[in-house]
Amino acid sequence: MYGTVALIHPKPDKEKELLEMFDRWWTERRPKVQGVVSSTVSKQDINPSEWVLAVVLESKEAYQKNASDAEQDRWFRDLMTLCTKEPTWFDGDVIFHKHA
Repeated sequence: MYGTVALIHPKPDKEKELLEMFDRWWTERRPKVQGVVSSTVSKQDINPSEWVLAVVLESKEAYQKNASDAEQDRWFRDLMTLCTKEPTWFDGDVIFHKHA
């Protein structure tokens, strides 16, 4: 498996819209993206204005295919209109992943 963790900085008045956009990704984009395993968005207790996004795909190839897709790029550009700055990304092999 392969994934990314990103630090997201939503505009204070756009948090609801940002969450709706993540939800729409799952209903609109997800059916077109092969290999998606999971995604999670967390709001930090220590800094609620910084969210942590974690995404897992079946392989690095699946991740790269989605990342290079023009439709994904459009979705990301729309996402950025709801954020104060570009995310900080941490990509890599997922070496442990469990869920109930």
